[in-house]
Amino acid sequence: MGSVKPNFDITFDYTMVYEGDYSQIDDETYKGINRKHNPTWAGWATIDNYKAAMVNDTISSLNAALNRDTNLQAHVKEFYYSEYWLPLHCEQLNDQILANVLFDTAVNIGKRKAILCLQQIMSVLLPESLLLDIDGKFGAHTMGAINTLKNKTVYIAKGIQILRGKYYIDLAMSGLPYRNFICGWLNRVKL
Repeated sequence: MGSVKPNFDITFDYTMVYEGDYSQIDDETYKGINRKHNPTWAGWATIDNYKAAMVNDTISSLNAALNRDTNLQAHVKEFYYSEYWLPLHCEQLNDQILANVLFDTAVNIGKRKAILCLQQIMSVLLPESLLLDIDGKFGAHTMGAINTLKNKTVYIAKGIQILRGKYYIDLAMSGLPYRNFICGWLNRVKL
């Protein structure tokens, strides 16, 4: 690992390139925050106020207004910081690329699956004498493995991306509606 502490703003910006504006396709979402899964998120009240005031406006007008609202954008950023950055211990990774990849993977496929990808790739990079539980929990053993593999973070990040790509392909092979998303999902996989 490098000696530079990862920067949340860089990681957040990396992920926000892929997270869309307000949408009601399938489920109601804003910047990747799904209302069904996060009904108590503080930003929904602001969005509801805009929707009520702009009921006759286009979705692009609504998105422009939402994106200009600095308080709403602060809620978005706080959500990702508290729900993803901190639980994934990104500030302790000491590698910006690894932080970006782990964070973005978690945002897109879930924290547990992202941690499973991390643990799976580390388990094959570690010496055979060191065992790592592949349990989807980011604990002391996972952090210890990251520290042991501090000179192989580029391979850890690539491995996460490969496993993530396989997850997307497996999901798309299960049929519709997942096939509709495969191109967008694969755009997130950077090797």
